Amino acid sequence: MPIPKIRFKSPPFPLIILLFLSFFSITTAQFTTEKNQRESTTPVLKVSPTQLAVKNLSLPLPLVNVTIENVEKLFAWEIKLYFNSKILNITEKDVWYPENHVFANKKFFKVSPKISHKESFIHFGASLLGEDSFTGSGILCQINFSSIFTGVSSLNFSTPIGVDTFLLDSNLNIITMQVIDAKPSGTITLQTDRIAIQTGLTFSITGTLTPKKKDAQINIYYKTHEVPIWIKMVSVKTNIEGHFFYTWKPPAAGTYEIFAEWKGNEKTNPAISPTQTVSVQKPSASLLPRLALGTFILILAMLIILLVWREKQITSPKEENTIKD
Repeated sequence: MPIPKIRFKSPPFPLIILLFLSFFSITTAQFTTEKNQRESTTPVLKVSPTQLAVKNLSLPLPLVNVTIENVEKLFAWEIKLYFNSKILNITEKDVWYPENHVFANKKFFKVSPKISHKESFIHFGASLLGEDSFTGSGILCQINFSSIFTGVSSLNFSTPIGVDTFLLDSNLNIITMQVIDAKPSGTITLQTDRIAIQTGLTFSITGTLTPKKKDAQINIYYKTHEVPIWIKMVSVKTNIEGHFFYTWKPPAAGTYEIFAEWKGNEKTNPAISPTQTVSVQKPSASLLPRLALGTFILILAMLIILLVWREKQITSPKEENTIKD
């Protein structure tokens, strides 16, 4: 009697592959750290124009605007602006808050400008009252100089930033900012050798200050998403090439944002580095037991699918059998 030949259907490999890919995706998601990138927006204090040129004593000078850009929760501000008193003249009535200044339509404490022709500076500011604050960009004040002699006068904020020229947030903390005036601005780079580590481990922070300056003090700050307040991590000094280096062990798990700051000097404005982000996670369970469990589940699923499929091939009355006579 001829032996019946059974033409088997193709095994359900697409289903097996789907199960495997699902398991692989879940496992990969559990052990892959996503790089958290954020473009930081640093507040910018600016005087515009940065210098005034007097060529003709009979012509009026451009109006000077002192502005702030990209500030968050501004509560108070103060500026000390230097000028050449042999070329420019200024009186108290020539310094004012314009109608569209940052604290317009808010309750704020007005002050009278302090002017020193001997030391050649204007000292001015304002502070909100209560719990209000300002976020965004706008004008702090306007200044209308008059000319007394021909020449060019630079307009520069006092240094170091944070003493007579500063911004305060609603918690009365100094707001880190960049400054644009007639002086050149310094620059800082900052890098971390890790974007993700486990708690208890360290990572390196490196950077370079331009202009190159030995023993320049660089302040490094950090904050976390859980505690969004900038905290001073450390102060380090640059070497002869302007490089700085620090190794740090984060105190706890979290997402850390880090930047470096140089306060500048009489010839160069302060500099702030871009912000870097490092994710610190608690150690996860060993990978091998999970992989072993996942492999076992996958093999078991394949066996069950195969057994069910073979049982259907044997018992189903609708088997596709080809029998030779």
